[in-house]
Amino acid sequence: MKKIIMYSSPSCPHCHTAKDFLKKEGIPFIDKNVQNPEI
Repeated sequence: MKKIIMYSSPSCPHCHTAKDFLKKEGIPFIDKNVQNPEI
């Protein structure tokens, strides 16, 4: 399976929806906060 890297913002409602879906389906992903200067 390919890795999913999700670039998101804590204030983004669409990001929360997508992350909730991935978690519900048991799909592993890496969450990268775009507001973090280290990415």
